[in-house]
Amino acid sequence: MAEAATKTVKLFSLPTCPDCIQAKRWLQAKGIAFEDKSVETPQNLEELRNTYHRMAVPTLVIDGQVFVGFTNNRAKIMEALGVGE
Repeated sequence: MAEAATKTVKLFSLPTCPDCIQAKRWLQAKGIAFEDKSVETPQNLEELRNTYHRMAVPTLVIDGQVFVGFTNNRAKIMEALGVGE
């Protein structure tokens, strides 16, 4: 978990998105600090589109590494964070 504590994590999400909710709960359960950026806020949507060239949620950005979707990318996300199941 020490490795995850040094990572910068952003989660672009929507409150009604089931995969977003699952990602938030998982990050919280792992004790991983993250910035939750709802794309309902125009500047967050702009950042997702213009900086990361994505338009899907959830999008996780871990130290600049972009993952679109949580369930299908969980193993890669765990590896990027240096955490186990």
